[in-house]
Amino acid sequence: MILRIANVFGAAGTVENVVAGRSIEFAPEDSVLTIASAVTAGVGTMSVRLTDEVVMDESTLPLAAAPAPIIPDHVLIARQAVARGDHLIVRVTASVASTITTLFEVAPL
Repeated sequence: MILRIANVFGAAGTVENVVAGRSIEFAPEDSVLTIASAVTAGVGTMSVRLTDEVVMDESTLPLAAAPAPIIPDHVLIARQAVARGDHLIVRVTASVASTITTLFEVAPL
């Protein structure tokens, strides 16, 4: 499954979980996760947690124009193991008005 999510910021701000309410928020089966992301302006950061495990903490996103992100150029997490029932929490922050687009690729094991 591939899922692309764009978060548009009118000013600096944060989205606490970009996958909240989506099918990949809770892993339906053991899987492998790849995440690519990019911001269109300013500085964007991302943190990724799986239930109580910090996978990536406040990493700076690459600056790129649409149609970014693309794999492999903007990959932040490659082939992260995800166990059935894990809660995926992806927090993004933008420093200015911009768009942060994130591409999630989930492949069952």
